[in-house]
Amino acid sequence: MILASLLTLLAAPCSSPQSDGPLDAAAVEAYRAGEHELALERWDELLRSTRLSSGERGRLLYNAGNAAARAGGWHRAVAYYTEALRETPRDSDLWANLEYARREAGMDPADRGDLGATLSRLLAAWTEAEARWLALGGSLFLFAALLWEALRGGRVARSTAWFAALIAALALLPLLRQGLLDDSALLYVVSEKGVALRSEPKRGAKVIERAEAGSRRRELDRLRNWVGVETSEGVKGWAPEEALLTLPRPLLESGDD
Repeated sequence: MILASLLTLLAAPCSSPQSDGPLDAAAVEAYRAGEHELALERWDELLRSTRLSSGERGRLLYNAGNAAARAGGWHRAVAYYTEALRETPRDSDLWANLEYARREAGMDPADRGDLGATLSRLLAAWTEAEARWLALGGSLFLFAALLWEALRGGRVARSTAWFAALIAALALLPLLRQGLLDDSALLYVVSEKGVALRSEPKRGAKVIERAEAGSRRRELDRLRNWVGVETSEGVKGWAPEEALLTLPRPLLESGDD
């Protein structure tokens, strides 16, 4: 039953009021015609060239992931779904598709179900705009509690101030996590066997590290179908361009939260 519902999710692009309009009509039409690679190209073009709200960018990334999955590119699907979660982190259908795609790609679950994974998912359950508002709310609560303690004093006011300080610290954590995310380049290893990072941009060069399939790397340079990426030790290694998926950086609509 679960498998059937997941396949149903993969069978159709995510709908929204805009999906019937001109924005991605060509991509949706190609998808419904079974031309999944063409649909993926169309959604990719929109993601690279169109100014999008955060929610609309998440929808297009989700649809691109569905197209990649239907084309059999499970590692590509994982990359698109993972990025879509940054825009719509509490989408249960998206989480289900991500876990299904990771399973098909032979990867570990995104949510392992242990305490660490639960805390990580809780911190990741907020968009950047939501995290800012959460931090602001915590700060205002702390300010009000400190003001009350300064004006009234007493054990209750003091305890409330300490409690407000704890709440403010917790409310700040999602924003701190957002600050640690690297948006300079979104590169995912989509080669099923991983990729060798070489010392120079040529096939016979020395292998300095192997990057696992599904791992994410920061882009440093590009040269003749090769991409310079950062290794786990912080040095530059080179990988063939076809082994990596470069996801476009978001072009957000002006005035978007």
